[in-house]
Amino acid sequence: MGNLVKFKTTLAALAVAAGGLTLAVTGQGTAQAATAEPAPSCVEGYGWNMMDMYAAVHMSNKCTTVQRVRPTYANDALQWGCYELQPGQTVEDKKSVVFAPYYKYTGLVRC
Repeated sequence: MGNLVKFKTTLAALAVAAGGLTLAVTGQGTAQAATAEPAPSCVEGYGWNMMDMYAAVHMSNKCTTVQRVRPTYANDALQWGCYELQPGQTVEDKKSVVFAPYYKYTGLVRC
C-alpha cells in the first residue's frame, strides 16, 4: 500500500513540474489527462513556425463576450499560458524554440 501512496505523490509532483497538467488518478493508480473543451468558433487562431527560431500563434476574439483561451500544440510540446481576449481583440505571441518546424499547432481550447 505504501508504494501506491509514493506513486500518487510522485505523479502529483510530475504534474506540477509539467506546468499544471491536470491529471485524474483512479484507485488503481493509473492516470489520464483531462480533455480540454475547444474554444468557441467565434475565436479564431492559427499558428506557424519561423525556421528554427520560434513558434508563433495569432488569436482573434470575434465574440461579443470576453473569452479565455490557450493555444495547443501536438503532444503538448509547447505549454502556452491562458489568454483573456476582450471582444474584438487580436493577440499575437511567440516562443523561442529549437527545431521550431517540429511543433505542430492544433488549435485553441478554453481555459
